[in-house]
Amino acid sequence: MKGSTEDCPDVVITTPVDPPPATSPQARNAPKPPKLKSVGDAYVLGISPLGILGIHHFYLGSVGLGLAYFFTLGCGGIGWITDWFRMPMLVKDANRKIERKWKMDNEETAFKDADAVRYELDTKRLSDCYVLGFPPAGLLGFHHFYLRRPGWGILYFLTLGLFGCGMIMDLFRMSVLHKRYKTKLKLKAEGKDDGYPEERHLDDAYALGFPLGLLGFHHFYLKRPCWGMLYLFTFGMLGIGFLIDLCRMKSLVDDANRRIRAKAEQQKLVHGQNGQGSAINTTSQDTTTYTTPPSNQQANHANGPPGAPESYQAPYSYPYPNSMPPVPGQQPYPAPPPPQAGEGHPMGAPPPYTAYPDMASAMPDPDGIPVEKAGMSGPEVATDANDRPPSQVVEEKKD
Repeated sequence: MKGSTEDCPDVVITTPVDPPPATSPQARNAPKPPKLKSVGDAYVLGISPLGILGIHHFYLGSVGLGLAYFFTLGCGGIGWITDWFRMPMLVKDANRKIERKWKMDNEETAFKDADAVRYELDTKRLSDCYVLGFPPAGLLGFHHFYLRRPGWGILYFLTLGLFGCGMIMDLFRMSVLHKRYKTKLKLKAEGKDDGYPEERHLDDAYALGFPLGLLGFHHFYLKRPCWGMLYLFTFGMLGIGFLIDLCRMKSLVDDANRRIRAKAEQQKLVHGQNGQGSAINTTSQDTTTYTTPPSNQQANHANGPPGAPESYQAPYSYPYPNSMPPVPGQQPYPAPPPPQAGEGHPMGAPPPYTAYPDMASAMPDPDGIPVEKAGMSGPEVATDANDRPPSQVVEEKKD
């Protein structure tokens, strides 16, 4: 039959599954989809006179920007007008935030810290930094709070943007501040922020050096508290030291960064994160002792003469002559073997005793009795051609 499954046995016919009815327990327990923000509603609130008070930011969930607009009248009107052109981008970021929160509340696995950092990395806009950097918000340091620089924000808030000089400088270096913040976020997302030294920057040093350099603020920033206190009580060394520091600011920043890196490396060594090299033994929190590897001379002596195998060991140990003390951290040389019999004499041991054939005939016999007759075991007495002993031959000659 045409179209039957017998001709195509691999084909599996599946019937569509109807969704569960709305009255079923499964449908009642299913999470509701998130309510996203509308671009039209945001435009209605943003273009209206209430937009100058930041009502559209409250609608989009950006409470911080809403408060900044409320107390600064839309950042002097500049931010309010700028939002008319970037409203779709603001709504997109708000919807991403809502979707992320909904997933964290309803899914089994929540977002990790790295995901949160990536989200913040994508939603931190340079345009927001510029909107918050213009007066009057910039005089109060709102852009520094936005970039997670609370110390700078408080300083700007108390000094009205470093008397206006810091705010003007920030308008020219805003992209640098934003890029620096995103770089730090990327390191945190990759898990490389451990031990990341908080280096000092030349632009920050100049921002503090003028005009607050007379009070030594740049020295406090560069971790030179003694110099900062000296400038604070002498009004910048009567202005002379302040003028000199403006010319040598780069060298001061470089010195501060070298100290910061050296301290970070020392902390890594103390925590046992050093690579190949010296081992470290810490006896207390304040004292650290370093055990250096053996010198080349000691290593060569321990390994034997040039060309010797790795298993070479010196024949004698210290304090034998022409030998060196054992290398610290290694086993001492093996002790020499005990002396054998006959050793130790300058000429060596005498040869073993052996009897010669002519010793019996050469020795005088006081009793006239041959050695053999005395029962002494010795070498055989020499005989003549007829196998007669020498005594019989002598008696025949006498006869």
